[in-house]
Amino acid sequence: KAYAHGGWRRGEPLSEAQLERMLRHLYVEIDATEDQKQRLAPIVKEAAKDLAPLREKFRATRTQAIELFTQERIDPAAIEALRTEKMHLADEASRRFSRALSEAAP
Repeated sequence: KAYAHGGWRRGEPLSEAQLERMLRHLYVEIDATEDQKQRLAPIVKEAAKDLAPLREKFRATRTQAIELFTQERIDPAAIEALRTEKMHLADEASRRFSRALSEAAP
């Protein structure tokens, strides 16, 4: 139902309109002043742009894991390499999100 009304589907990039809608919800939740809205919008939009490529890399995880776990012989080193790579991506995303929060702080 939400998708039929223009909602975001997990794994798809956010459109500008969806990002704007998310920002409006944020503004209501924090009772943002006009000054805060002007400060937050570019921070959130830049963070979303920076995080989009990481989201694409995370989306590939399921396919990669299925491929690794359905081989005739399971390769523990390959599984560990995939885990390490995804943990690195999660750390990168967390750092970028933390930076955005820091930038948004008064």
